[in-house]
Amino acid sequence: LKIWKIGEEEPVNKWIVSTLKLKESITAVQFLDINASYYVLALGLESGKINIMKCEKNDLKLNGSTWTEFAIINENDMHVASVKSIEWRKTQDNKLSFVTCSTDGSLEFLKEC
Repeated sequence: LKIWKIGEEEPVNKWIVSTLKLKESITAVQFLDINASYYVLALGLESGKINIMKCEKNDLKLNGSTWTEFAIINENDMHVASVKSIEWRKTQDNKLSFVTCSTDGSLEFLKEC
């Protein structure tokens, strides 16, 4: 997975700030837009697993950003086939949750990340 940064000045510049390589194919990607000092990224994998990663905003530099594990999803909450879509949302008490769907026909609602 390549993560690009887009400049805010004209002409618009784009450059790669991260390349994430996992042991299996990434089949779904969703960034979380929160007011924090870091970015959060959910990755759905071909096996049905979901990885939640984070990167400090001030660490986004040309081809050298460091993404670390942010949350661990319980194995019982994972799909048995490829994750096809991920969608974040905030709950009423300001906690994070997301829903995923898979080629196995299932939906998973995960709360309080």
